[in-house]
Amino acid sequence: MIRWPWSRSRLELTEANQRAAEAERRAEIAEQQDVAADFRLHLSEQLAERSLRVTARLRTEIEKNGWTELLQHAWGGR
Repeated sequence: MIRWPWSRSRLELTEANQRAAEAERRAEIAEQQDVAADFRLHLSEQLAERSLRVTARLRTEIEKNGWTELLQHAWGGR
């Protein structure tokens, strides 16, 4: 069977186009994963900030309640 000299080039071009398309698809997936990771990072940072605020409020309440209990005990209450 006779092969035309340009048939090999066409095959190589087709394969190169397929590899390029696959690389583009992988790049798009990587970009989507990066965006999702950034979103999750933002949510976790918000959660950490909220946690710190809640913890500070709880510590304040514990200090207030502890002081109140000491005063009540000192004044003969409860």
